Amino acid sequence: MSRIKKPEKQIRNKNTVCQVDQSGKIEQTNKITIIAFSNGKHGSVKLKASDKRYLQDIYRQAGKSKSFTLQVFSALLYLLFEKFKLEKTMVFIDKEYPGHEPLIRSYLVQLASKRGKIELTPEDLRFGLVGKGSNAHGVSSKAFKANRADFSIAKEEILSLILLYEH
Repeated sequence: MSRIKKPEKQIRNKNTVCQVDQSGKIEQTNKITIIAFSNGKHGSVKLKASDKRYLQDIYRQAGKSKSFTLQVFSALLYLLFEKFKLEKTMVFIDKEYPGHEPLIRSYLVQLASKRGKIELTPEDLRFGLVGKGSNAHGVSSKAFKANRADFSIAKEEILSLILLYEH
């Protein structure tokens, strides 16, 4: 009597889609910001409101107030990718800042290239609407309400990334 061999589970690869959502906008400096992902697994990063205010003050003093939101959002997004090794996969990012996707994509690719810790290509980064029914939205919303994420990002980490941007 021969036993039937069970098929091995397929390993997810480049065809895997990872959704990313934000709770608490960067520019809302009285609230934390959570950025979370879901692709079967999930994770999140958090930036405290006090750290956002500190960063915003630095941008104001430098006369770069308009760059604050997109650069901090991109740095936080990059750290989510780096900490969870989200690379070589299609990443679908919620359209938090419509019309600015090419700049956000550019910042992310610059950071990946300069840090050399993960591999990101412009083709891997897509933007669209991540609905309220998405797992990524559920993860970010739950972390926001609990004021708890897998990683809390320090303002110093954000500053070290911002210095790498080519303006």
